[in-house]
Parts: sequence; C-alpha cells; structure tokens
Amino acid sequence: MKNRASAILFWAALCLAGCDGHLRTLYIAPIGNAAALGGNGSSVIRIEGKEDVPAIVERVANELGMQTDPKNERRWYIRTTDRDSFMLSVEKVPDGAWTISLGDWPTSARSEQSKSAEEKIRAALREPNKAPLRTPSSGTPTAGAPVAPPPGAAGR
Repeated sequence: MKNRASAILFWAALCLAGCDGHLRTLYIAPIGNAAALGGNGSSVIRIEGKEDVPAIVERVANELGMQTDPKNERRWYIRTTDRDSFMLSVEKVPDGAWTISLGDWPTSARSEQSKSAEEKIRAALREPNKAPLRTPSSGTPTAGAPVAPPPGAAGR
C-alpha cells in the first residue's frame, strides 16, 4: 500500500507543479471480488486468480526493453523520446487484487510503449497458461526458447 500511496503522491505533485503526464491504471481482480475499483483512466480486468500477475508484467517490461527501478523491483521505466519517459509498475492490493500503473511523463499523450504494454498484459491475462511461470530474468527459459547445451557438451 505504501508504494501505491507514493505513486499517487508523486503524480499529484507533478500535476500541482504544472507538469503534464498521462496515467492509466489497470485493476486486476479475481472473479467474484466485490472491490469497487476503477475511475477515469482506469480499467478493471477480471481473472481466475491463479495468474502470476507480477511475472506477466515483468515479462512485458523485458519485451519492451525497460529497465528495473533500483528502488522497486516491481517498477520499470524507459525513455520514449529525448524528453519523455514511460513507467510501468505492479502492486498487490487487498482482497487478492493487483494494480498495474502505466505512466507517461511529462507528455500528456499516451505513448506507443504504454499502449503496447497494456495490449500485451491483456493478452497474457486472457491466456494465462501460455504465460511463463518464471520470467527470463529468473534464469529459467520461457516456453519455446532455445536451451544452450551444458559447457563441454558441444564436442561429444
């Protein structure tokens, strides 16, 4: 909850300081979760509850070439132009739900990276069995990825 409050305060401070920005929030909640989530710039996505949401978001961030925030391993960022950037984060909220934040700054226009990230996340949540259980950064290859032979096995 602390990270969510920090993100909200960060975006509020930017808005009060006169900076632009675009924030899109995806609320990922298990079917039957009665939490009233949503609002402007947000969308509720219902899931079965067994999906590994952080792994899906991390995989998407890696596919987009984003860098992990050194202060928060569940937040990634990338420069989209010489002056703009895109941030992606995932956070657990009560009742088994997740929030995924997609933020463009300082531009008020939504970046292609933001649109692509949302599209990839939605696709992975529709087909959770095709999403890897572990991400490439975990050292475990994803489905369909080539596996290198062990050292010294090449000449056998």
